[in-house]
Amino acid sequence: MAILHSDAPRTLTTRVALCLYGKIGTWDQSASDARDGPASNTSVVRIASLAHRTIQRHIVHANRRDGLIVDVFLHSWNPDAGAALDALYAPNASLHQAPITRLERVRSGHLSLERVLLLRRAHDIVDDAPQLVMLSRYDIVWWADLLLRELSPSRLWLPHYCQPVIALSAAASTALESLCASDRGALVEPVYARRFFGKKLERDKDYTSMVLDHWFVASAEVAETFGAIFHRHAEYAAAMQARLAGWRPFAAHFFWVHHIGLLLQRSAEELAAGRQKQQLRVGFTSQSELDFNLARYHKFGADCAIDTAPARAPLEAQIKLMTEKLTPSPFGENTSWLAAQCPAALRSGRRAQCPWYSRRCPADLQRRVKHVLATARADAM
Repeated sequence: MAILHSDAPRTLTTRVALCLYGKIGTWDQSASDARDGPASNTSVVRIASLAHRTIQRHIVHANRRDGLIVDVFLHSWNPDAGAALDALYAPNASLHQAPITRLERVRSGHLSLERVLLLRRAHDIVDDAPQLVMLSRYDIVWWADLLLRELSPSRLWLPHYCQPVIALSAAASTALESLCASDRGALVEPVYARRFFGKKLERDKDYTSMVLDHWFVASAEVAETFGAIFHRHAEYAAAMQARLAGWRPFAAHFFWVHHIGLLLQRSAEELAAGRQKQQLRVGFTSQSELDFNLARYHKFGADCAIDTAPARAPLEAQIKLMTEKLTPSPFGENTSWLAAQCPAALRSGRRAQCPWYSRRCPADLQRRVKHVLATARADAM
């Protein structure tokens, strides 16, 4: 089975599907930690309502204004919140089921992903199937539009993802605060796994074992392959545990890296065998903490990225350390696609992140964040 549906040139995307899946957590607990009950359900509905307002504004309405037909499909492990979710999204189809408690959380999430995609496929319109499918958690707050029209169906699109540099020198912290005209600022760098495990890893494995698992955009054919993570969970877990020097891969972050690697390998083999003319590639768009974040972290608002040139001299020593960590590049031939996960301008120190309330950030971003924070306060009352 070819990964890419067609070798023919694609026109601009005209129909897309937004598929939301999984279990929704609460204001202070992840989905896997949240216990069911009346109080928990109230929190689930409130957090889903807050996220819905931003998903509607920045995904659904933004793309409909851009001329796209946006279909919406829902699957959740929150049956008590199902009616509220359907009222919010008015989906083309939905299914809300009691969670299967014996399932490990990664398997549970990917079973939900598979079921929402089966739901979408069952409601395909003949000769007008979506050219792109967006798979997302319910609990994402968006601060900026994600426009899908120009995203190529020949790519698997993931979010940009960086991590703040820790243990900044006092001089660097002071320089960033001055640059941001604020109480804080951050230099960021590519994600590395040992921050989550506290154990030394081989350098190439350290930097090439994680992607952000909040959402992705792909053709329906590519999206549907992610159901394999549910069915091949033990195989994937063993492969990633070996990669992580024995540490258990506890989240989809790690499983997605393995699955995407297999997709890219299979696509290259099909290209070499002449079964397809275009190889699947990975692209990155939108950025965590700047364009979106988990709803339970909404109180932190969003950051903006600004040029560090005015503070480059006092940041020089810190930027040099960042550069040395990535020299030579830890991204090999088979994992080179991961190098772009953290944008070059940020990982090189040419740009830094400032908090939304900094006067260095755009006034429009400040207005949007204030509106979301006011909405969240009103919902909590």
